[in-house]
Amino acid sequence: KMTKIRKRQEEQRRKQQEEQRKRQEEQRKKQKEEQRKRQEEQRRKQQEEQRKRQEEQRRKQQEEQRKRQEEQRKKQMEEQRKRQEEQKRKQQQEEQKKRQQQQEQQRKKQQEEQRKKQQEEQKKKQDALRKSQEEQKKKQQQEQLKKKQEADRKKQEEQQKKQQQEQQKKKQEADRKKQEEKQKKDQQEQLKKKQDADRKKQEEQRKKQQQEQQKKKQDADKKKQEEQQKKQQQEQQKKKQEADRKKQEEKQKKDQQEQLKKKQDADRKKQEEQKKKQQQDQQKKKLDADKKKQRRAAKEATARTTKEKTGCR
Repeated sequence: KMTKIRKRQEEQRRKQQEEQRKRQEEQRKKQKEEQRKRQEEQRRKQQEEQRKRQEEQRRKQQEEQRKRQEEQRKKQMEEQRKRQEEQKRKQQQEEQKKRQQQQEQQRKKQQEEQRKKQQEEQKKKQDALRKSQEEQKKKQQQEQLKKKQEADRKKQEEQQKKQQQEQQKKKQEADRKKQEEKQKKDQQEQLKKKQDADRKKQEEQRKKQQQEQQKKKQDADKKKQEEQQKKQQQEQQKKKQEADRKKQEEKQKKDQQEQLKKKQDADRKKQEEQKKKQQQDQQKKKLDADKKKQRRAAKEATARTTKEKTGCR
């Protein structure tokens, strides 16, 4: 009987060690998963910062290119104005000189004026054609920029969708493993209960045989043995109730931990969804602001061109 008690104690100790090992293993897996998530978040932030830097660099380059083109156009207009003023001054001198000449010189003057007028008309046509080509080139550049921004936005949306699918797949795999562990544990519990019932039945049968043999041997020993067996049964019942109570407490504690983990996962997922939506809203606002800015810059450039044309005339 003492040997059986020691065996039960050893079995109880082994079971406690096994449960402790499982809890430690589960904690280690959880810490590893949290570390992986932190690394993934850091990598995503770095990529987002790099994309923003590239976008800022591209915008600066475009702005510098626009400024250079504007400066070049102003320079050309100034040179044209100077040429026209010089030509006007020379023409006035030529006219003053031709008024003092004879009729033949007057005829040559008219021919020269006609030639210059044709050249001036040709130059104006060329300037109008050049300005039209510049406007067309600027419009094409704006269209290309718009198409590139739209392609970048679609690429980012595809990447976010792919990341969400990967996270969903990992979560499903973790849930499946967790369900398998639970089923395995339930099967082990049922097998242990059956083994305990069979063992108890065998012990009861053996005790009954011993009691019958002891009754035949001596009534007094029978009475003493019955009292002793009754006491042992009470002790066993007490130990069994204590073990059942501890087991129930462990089960309740585990259920509470599971519920807390599910709630934390739900809160985390909700926060991630909210953060992703905020990022998408911010990106959309930025794109809308850039489009408005481009349209306003195009209108201002058109207005300046119209004003300059009017001034040249």
